[in-house]
Amino acid sequence: MKEDSYGTQWEGKEEWEELPPQVKFCLFFGYRGDNILLKGADDGSIALRSQLDPRAQSEAARCFGFNENHVSILFSKEVIRRHKEMLSNVAG
Repeated sequence: MKEDSYGTQWEGKEEWEELPPQVKFCLFFGYRGDNILLKGADDGSIALRSQLDPRAQSEAARCFGFNENHVSILFSKEVIRRHKEMLSNVAG
């Protein structure tokens, strides 16, 4: 486990690995946090700063923020609608 400057623990690589230029992605994130243990903005589990790495933002085709928490974002009708919209744009 690693810990960022906000005290958020996570697993993964510290190094940034750029995706190949032909790989396009949208960055979806939630910002409705209520975790009093996290300092600053969060989604209830992960600090917003961890979700919004500037390198990921700059490589993303689009960024979408939702008033959802770490779990509710998976079931949000608005998130699902937006995801389907992005997929249909790719499919043509």
